[in-house]
Amino acid sequence: MSPRTSNGDLNDAMDELLNLEEKFYKEGYEEGLAVKAKDNFRQGKQYGLQVGLQRFLLLGEIEGYIDVIAAQNIDNTSLSKNIEIVRSLLRGLRFDNSDETVADFDSRVLKIKNKFRTILLVLNRKQNYGFKDSIIFDMLDKTSSSLGGTLKAYVEDGIGTDDVSFNGKQQDW
Repeated sequence: MSPRTSNGDLNDAMDELLNLEEKFYKEGYEEGLAVKAKDNFRQGKQYGLQVGLQRFLLLGEIEGYIDVIAAQNIDNTSLSKNIEIVRSLLRGLRFDNSDETVADFDSRVLKIKNKFRTILLVLNRKQNYGFKDSIIFDMLDKTSSSLGGTLKAYVEDGIGTDDVSFNGKQQDW
């Protein structure tokens, strides 16, 4: 070093060197936040798709069965009435994510399941309309659960990430 270098310049250079660690720490922290936000968005989207599949899979099966049953032209006023009730309940489903819509969805799904069970009871009593085997709602529910899988969520516990499975709770979401 030349004798002309002042102590101020030397102190500034040393401060800059000492602040490198803090500078890189802040840059790494900001980069980590950006990556985590992107990962959270992706995981949230995957979770939403999984929940959507699980919530609507059974309803799609029920609608398909209703269409097939209606095409059979079975002369039964109770059956026809219940089919129309299920169809109107299905048409009334909304697809936004507000608290009111979720509560309405849960209420409608319960009504749809109960009306569909009634339809199946009527059909199972009238086996001579071309249905070889009895259709039981539990069979449809199991099929839906096996196709849709179980609902999974990831919970941060402070130590690490735990995988939590909500088996049997698919219909509650």
